Amino acid sequence: MRFTVTRTRKESSAGGSHRPIEGVCTEVSSGRLGASQSSGGLCIRRNHAPQVLVCLVALVTILSSPTHVAFGAAPDSKSSTATIPDPYVDVDNFAKYFGVSRAEAGQRLELQDLAGELDGLLATRYPKTYSGLWIDQQPDFRVTVAFTEFGRDELGVIGQSGLGQYANVVVVDHALSDLNRALAALVPEKDAPLFDARIDVRKNRAEVLTPTPEAVEADLAAQGALSSSTVVVRTAQLSERESYIYGGLFLVDGGCTSGYGIIKAGTGTRGIVTAGHCPNTQYYGPDLLPFQAQAVGGAYDEQWHTAPTYTVENWINIAPGTTRTITSRQFYVNQPVGATVCKYGMTTGATCGEIVTRTYQPSACISGATATYVQVSRSGVNESEGGDSGAPWYSGHAAWGMHDCGAGNDAIYMAEDYIEYGLNITVMTAP
Repeated sequence: MRFTVTRTRKESSAGGSHRPIEGVCTEVSSGRLGASQSSGGLCIRRNHAPQVLVCLVALVTILSSPTHVAFGAAPDSKSSTATIPDPYVDVDNFAKYFGVSRAEAGQRLELQDLAGELDGLLATRYPKTYSGLWIDQQPDFRVTVAFTEFGRDELGVIGQSGLGQYANVVVVDHALSDLNRALAALVPEKDAPLFDARIDVRKNRAEVLTPTPEAVEADLAAQGALSSSTVVVRTAQLSERESYIYGGLFLVDGGCTSGYGIIKAGTGTRGIVTAGHCPNTQYYGPDLLPFQAQAVGGAYDEQWHTAPTYTVENWINIAPGTTRTITSRQFYVNQPVGATVCKYGMTTGATCGEIVTRTYQPSACISGATATYVQVSRSGVNESEGGDSGAPWYSGHAAWGMHDCGAGNDAIYMAEDYIEYGLNITVMTAP
């Protein structure tokens, strides 16, 4: 396998074209590539038969963008060798939206699961230098991995992930841990203008989202809460609470949706979870669903109810008259930016979109919100309306999260493991 290092830097004069200049490949025992370096070569020898020399050739590119390492070529969009998961709406939606075959759609959905695993692994192993990853679906499938600096150990992990031929590595200024600290400092003061906040891993920055950027920036500056990695961005609409919802099943009177069948830890009692900001009195049909507990604020927006006259099952509605069995759970650290996820809500119905960030802080929607919510968007698609709160977000047969609120046409959801942590429950993955 041949790895190519592309070094890019800001040119003092105008212009934005790539001008690659090949460098010299030199075998070294160790080495790291960081933002302060101007060029250099790195070779890695893999000691297994047949012996493969992996050469990282530095290329200097005149462009205002980060350092890149490209692993192999993009996949052939006409390839039909991928194993398609059992026919489900995700493959059809994906294929239609991106204009690819069902075979490639199935392959890409499998690859995005690998990207989620890699995301969690790199965050754990390299907390001081890892800056996140994201998926691009067009013009070809590509996973971009960002570090403040990296060496052959990091490249080895990526190469062994199953994503090597689809991966680019870039050098950026801020580690994800630094961006998280910057985000944690962004808290609206009492009587100050409200704002939402998030991390944009593609732009390597923390963002404050507000319709009144001048006022919010002045307020945060007075608090000393703005850092060099924080940018105030104008947005037309903040997140807002949606008290009417549907997801798997429509809940009467409360106007909300059952998210998933759950099991209470310690007792084995089964029930239904929905959004915490919905009314505590919930009915399914004519039957009252007794309220048990809720967690509202910070990282949580959920409540659960028993359903004494029903059998609770591990399924969700994905279309009128169509259900899907949930057989697995996708945790927060394994939900990469750019991944495609779907939901079924009472108002907007079946929609799918791409993860924009998993560090959205919907302070205008949830009191004391932490930057642990997931934002989903798709151009031209309304992902969220009143009546969608509590809807289950999923990919394949895996539970990814539960709908909380919207930001314009975008959706905001709480990741699956936060559903479990907040109420000491487990999302059902078997009858």
